Amino acid sequence: FLFGGVELPESEAIQHAGGYAFGTELTIRSIERAVREVRRCFPNTPTLRVGDISRDKGGWLKPHRSHQSGLDADIGYYYRVPAGWYEKATAHNLDLPRTWALVRAFIEGGNVDTIFIDLTVQRILKAYVEKLPADEQPAEQWFQTPLKKDTAIRHAWGHLTHFHVRFRDPEAVALGNRIRDIVPRLRKAKPKKR
Repeated sequence: FLFGGVELPESEAIQHAGGYAFGTELTIRSIERAVREVRRCFPNTPTLRVGDISRDKGGWLKPHRSHQSGLDADIGYYYRVPAGWYEKATAHNLDLPRTWALVRAFIEGGNVDTIFIDLTVQRILKAYVEKLPADEQPAEQWFQTPLKKDTAIRHAWGHLTHFHVRFRDPEAVALGNRIRDIVPRLRKAKPKKR
């Protein structure tokens, strides 16, 4: 469930690419903050497409296994040329500086649990990051390796066209846990229409 969901507003910086754009307030503000950071670093950044987050009240969202509580968001990559939603990212079309700045802004924002990116795209991003000056590289290993899988960026099949961010929002989770047991009782208590 999602209680007190907030809709991600569209702007010149963000465009909805999915039908469900509701998240916890922290999730929505984190997406906006990360996009602002990219635009601060790279003026004239094109609009970012953001796919499904959650329904306004949460719950199962076909075809996703997650996206039920406003803590998961599908985020588009930045491309070198205009591209539509669900464009496969490659070494030739991926805007590496902007995409890396976005991923980095999410992780450095402090409330990201995991970012799921297909290994193919991870390799492209990692090769880019390894060429950056040492002071611009992350201090710790963010990319998944065969020996280290508990990293911030992990593989997930089906994420060649977008990446998936799972946020942490302890206050929203605590609220959900407190009122989870009340909701069924409230539904039962509603008078039936005749």
